[in-house]
This record gives sequence, structure tokens and C-alpha cells, in this order.
Amino acid sequence: MRSTVVAAAGGSSGTVAAATHRRFKEGVRTGQPLFGLFLNSASPLVAEQLASIEGFDYMLVDIQHAPTDYASLAACITAVNAAGRPALVRVEGPHDRGGIQQALDLGAAGIMVPTINSAADVEKVVSAAYYPSAERPTGSRSISWPIRPQLGRGVADYISAANDEVTLIIQCETRQCYEELEGVLSVPGVDSCFVGPVDLSHALGLAQSLGFPACFDSPQFKECLGRVVDVCRAKGVTPGNFAVTEQKAQEMLGQGFTLLATGTDVGLMAEAAAKNAAFVRKLREGG
Repeated sequence: MRSTVVAAAGGSSGTVAAATHRRFKEGVRTGQPLFGLFLNSASPLVAEQLASIEGFDYMLVDIQHAPTDYASLAACITAVNAAGRPALVRVEGPHDRGGIQQALDLGAAGIMVPTINSAADVEKVVSAAYYPSAERPTGSRSISWPIRPQLGRGVADYISAANDEVTLIIQCETRQCYEELEGVLSVPGVDSCFVGPVDLSHALGLAQSLGFPACFDSPQFKECLGRVVDVCRAKGVTPGNFAVTEQKAQEMLGQGFTLLATGTDVGLMAEAAAKNAAFVRKLREGG
């Protein structure tokens, strides 16, 4: 199935990206199954190569767990956009106002915020991600121009539309966030709650008591994921998760997670290299 969030041809880079961003946000909000990759290599070349492969709906450039500075972030977002995909950015956390500002000013379609603990954390993120408006009165995103998402339209037109072009994703990966999830997701402005399964399994003690990665298939963890989905549905927020195999992706879709990450660039490179090394060893052994 062809992605529904690929940008249409024609128009300036800013207006084409804006249409792509709106379609992506709508797809997230309506629970359309969306699949993408995390980019941890900080390589614009890798970003463009992967974004150009048919089938992916987004690419997420990681700042939290990758050596990505703002210059390489700009280059990676440009590379993903050049391939016609929306680029998301995972910032360092709710304290990272500078990262949120840079990601959005550089043309990201949205941000993912890890290590959320409380509703107060979400309020900080909402304030940083949105311009002040009647719908987002707590928005305090700093205004500047010319910036990439504004190109091709007037400043006033851009500012009036910008909040509808930002997808805000928070991560549930700490015990406090999990326990206070109803309050966390009651803050207006969140589009998706994306589980951090490794961190959450450790935070809840399941990895330690049940073993890792066996804990992911345990009834206890599946019950936790079910609660996340239920709270998301009650709050009008789309649940997301990692699913790095086809079987796991089918399982997550069946459980109600519709925003899925199916791999990382570094992980896929290592997997491909391992297969290559296997036949090299076979050749060396004369087989």
C-alpha cells in the first residue's frame, strides 16, 4: 500500500512540506497504520537512502541516543524531505526546549519527547512546541523568520497554520509516567503516546524478574501495553510502539498500536553486515 503521507509534487519546499506534515498529523490522529525507522547514525546519506525506499511513512532522526548535533540534524531533515517523507525528531527530554525549537525551525514534521514523568513535563513540551493561539493559549514557541517551514508563504499565514503541522509524540517509559498516564495524557496537545518498551520493562522491574528480552512476551508486560492502549483511547491519543519483526508488528497492530517503528538504521546495517559476514566466512572456509 502506497504511503498516504508522501508529499505531492509542485509548490515551494515549505508549502509542499506543510501539506505532508498536515497529512501525517491527520494520519496519526485518526489511527492510520504508519510505519517508519529511527535514524541513529547521524548520516544524511543514510537518511536519504532509507527515506527513498517505498513503504515507509516517516523517518525519525534521533538526538537522544545518537551523535546528532544541530548541523547534522538540519542535513538529515533535508535528506528525508528530499525523498518526500516527513521527518520526526526525538529530542533529549521535556527539558530540551532548544532541541524542540531547532527541530521545528529546521522543518521537522513533529517531535518525540522521551523520559516524560508527569503532566507538568507535558505542559513544558506543549508550551515549547506550539505558537500561542486560542487553541494553545500556553504555547510559547519563539517566532522567527525566514525558517524552512515558513518558506513560500507569509509569516502571518505560516504562524496561523503551524500548530496544525506539528505532530507531538510523548514517550511512556518511566514508572511514574505509566502510573500517572491518565493525567499525563489529559494535557491538550499530545497526538501520540509512544511506548519505550526497554526502559518501561526495566522501570517496572519486569526485565529484572522475568529476564530480557523474554519479558516483552510475558503476560505482565502485555497487560501493561493493554493499559497504555486503553488510556490512549480514553484520552483521544494514538498509541505507538516499536515492532522490529513482522510478527511483532502484526501483534502490536492487533493490540491497537498504530504508529510503529520497525527498525533503526544502525540495527538494519548491522543485520545486513552480519549476513554478509556469514557468507564471507563460508567463502574463507572453502564452502
